[in-house]
Amino acid sequence: MDSIINYSNENCINCKKCLRACPVDAIKVIDKKTYIIDEKCIGCLECVKACEFDAKVLKSDVGEIKEYLKLSKLGEENVIALLNPLIFLDKNINEKNFDLIISKVLKKLKFIGFDKIYIENKGFFILNKLKYKNSKISSFCPISNEYIIKYKENQKKNLLNMDPPFIIDAKEIKKNNKDSKIVYINHCDASKWFVKKYNYTDYIDKVISFYELEEIFNDLNLNINMDDSLVDGFKLSYDFYDDKDIVIYKECIIKENFDLFNKDIKAYWCENGCLNGTGFFKESYLNRKINFLNIKEKLNKTDYKVENYNLNDYEFDFSKIKYTESEIDLEYKKSLLNKIDNNFIKNHIDCRACGYETCESFFDAHINNYIDLDSCLLNLYNNKKNLNNKIFDLTSNYIFIVSFDFKIINLNQAAINIIDKDKKDLIGEYIGHYIEMDDFIDVLYEKNQIISSKLKSKKLNRYLVGDVFYLKKEGAIIAIYKDISELENERDILLKMKEDTLQTSQTLINKQMEITKEITSLLAESTAETKIILSRLKDIGRGN
Repeated sequence: MDSIINYSNENCINCKKCLRACPVDAIKVIDKKTYIIDEKCIGCLECVKACEFDAKVLKSDVGEIKEYLKLSKLGEENVIALLNPLIFLDKNINEKNFDLIISKVLKKLKFIGFDKIYIENKGFFILNKLKYKNSKISSFCPISNEYIIKYKENQKKNLLNMDPPFIIDAKEIKKNNKDSKIVYINHCDASKWFVKKYNYTDYIDKVISFYELEEIFNDLNLNINMDDSLVDGFKLSYDFYDDKDIVIYKECIIKENFDLFNKDIKAYWCENGCLNGTGFFKESYLNRKINFLNIKEKLNKTDYKVENYNLNDYEFDFSKIKYTESEIDLEYKKSLLNKIDNNFIKNHIDCRACGYETCESFFDAHINNYIDLDSCLLNLYNNKKNLNNKIFDLTSNYIFIVSFDFKIINLNQAAINIIDKDKKDLIGEYIGHYIEMDDFIDVLYEKNQIISSKLKSKKLNRYLVGDVFYLKKEGAIIAIYKDISELENERDILLKMKEDTLQTSQTLINKQMEITKEITSLLAESTAETKIILSRLKDIGRGN
């Protein structure tokens, strides 16, 4: 499947829509990104259709086909269109415009560079004849074939082991056009997967859908009307669609027992068969059905004879399709289940949130390393709940959950340790027996949360700060307190030290003031005495 799908890990958001859409659990989850398990895949492309984020996008051969057509116009390449006739049923075709619409489509194909155009038909005819002759399930639909061979072992014997119709036609065309490029234009995107998976590229070089052909027409400005001249010698035969057959689609194939159908069957994947294929570019199944009925009388009955073909050339080797469901040791499975702390998986709740139909299929995928246990949302929820419980018990804060009548509903281990009682003895007790109730009363009657409420709890002999919340829906009050006793004690010690320091400083200042006064007094006396001595010295100097 990787050969026809472009993956984008950046776009994948792990929504698991592709996993839920896959009918055979062929999606694995690695690092929260989804990938296709090729050996389990049946090519239905349900995962691509389900992806809304372009994480899985179908590759297109349009660019390479345009190059083929350019070379064809230069005469350097021969390009053949193998056209599935259902394309005409998307053209509002009826008996009156039957020849004109077919002619316009064929002329457009010629105009853009196709050298020859073949209408797929011989394969339908051969398979129809063999189906009736052998009372087998038809091999028209490669998706249904893949599913039956891989997942319905008891029905493989009823499957017609022949190539799909378009491969039979391509093999016939290639016999006389060995050096030509063959482009298959059809109604089914899964045909791209089938051609590449089973290496039919020797017969079909490229595959495009009807809507991709319309894209080429528009790019080459071929949305204009062609002239109304008719293509001579063209006949559209009836065998491309026979609505007399019993047609079953994927829901029946998967859910019903084939033994219920004791008749010739066409097993189709799409509901209502190929008329509801993924490759159409507009309109609905109902319109195509009406169009078919409108032109039914204009269609020609084929006159091919099976005897003219070597049927061995068209046999499909079922051994190419290989997938064996790995057997899981039951004892090993039980041992793993016992290690999972999750009653959801053990009890098979089958919620399908993981993408699997049952818990058992999810667990089997886990054993095969296709998906991890965290992809089970209920398991993830359970693990988170367990983690929350661990955080609740391991935190050093004191947590009290109290009812509106002030009875303890729950408390964590730290709170239990500070009260020093068994938890079973505390549940149902009044909170006021163990801690002051002012915050709880205020929150209940104000119906507001108290943030960073600080209290000195004499009952706990602790300093606390924390938040108290009013939970109306839960009918509870929750208080989360942090113990700041050590901090408060350190603050008291620091405050005492400050007070002692201040008192000591004041004593020193007082002593310094007294000393200063004494020094000042002494300096005053000394100054007076100095003045007297200086005066006497002056008198002596004058001779007095």
